[in-house]
Parts: sequence; structure tokens; C-alpha cells
Amino acid sequence: MAFFGNRTYLVIGASKNPEKYGYKVLKWYLDRNLNVVPINPTTPEVLGAKTKSSILEALANGHEYSLSVITPPDVSYNSLKEVLESVKGDLVKSIWFQPNSYDKKLISYLNKKGFYKNKGNLIYNDCILVSGDSKL
Repeated sequence: MAFFGNRTYLVIGASKNPEKYGYKVLKWYLDRNLNVVPINPTTPEVLGAKTKSSILEALANGHEYSLSVITPPDVSYNSLKEVLESVKGDLVKSIWFQPNSYDKKLISYLNKKGFYKNKGNLIYNDCILVSGDSKL
């Protein structure tokens, strides 16, 4: 399963600070006119896009989602575990981790949930700003 497709993209850790990757990744999606929702619990809007406070709040039945994760590994783990163990967990089809947003514990957990690098539904050790266009 490819990361890109007919789905909505969530940027977990979106930021208003142009120096941060949460800003740069969100801008990357917006510049390509992709359907993207920024996730940030403390900011109502980033780059003109209305934010949701959590992944769960953003997920809606009848849609498929790919997640771009920019948060620290412990935040990433807790956020994804909450979602994947909820009734909405099956709406998440793929996950792309920016560098430094994951660790072995998180990857192991995701493997148990059916996300694998070789299946194409889990991407890490890669930056969407560098490789994203080649995967569109």
C-alpha cells in the first residue's frame, strides 16, 4: 500500500514556526494542493489551515488517512497507540515518520499493528521534504 493516494493527510506536530519541520512539512503538502489537516493541540490555525487538537478528533468515518509524524518519539507513541487501539484505528492506512520522531519501541508496536516498511504503509529513515515528490 502506498503512502499517497485518494486520502486525507494529517501532519502530527504542525507548527506556526517557519524554522520547525512541523511548519515545513505542512507547507510541503499545501504547496502540492493535497488534502491536509494540521494536528496541534495549542494552535487554532497553521498556514491558513484550521488545526485539530488530536489525531482522533481529525478522523472521520468513510475516509482513509496517511499520517506524517513530526513529534518526539514518546509523544508519537502515545498519540498513535491511542488512535490505533480506538474504533477509528482502521482509518489509518499509512504512516511516515520524519527523522527523530520514532524509536525502536514505536516501530515494534506498529509492526504488531500491521504496519511494515516492506508493505509500504510505514516509512521512516526518510524525509518527506527530500523524497516525497518521488513517491507522489
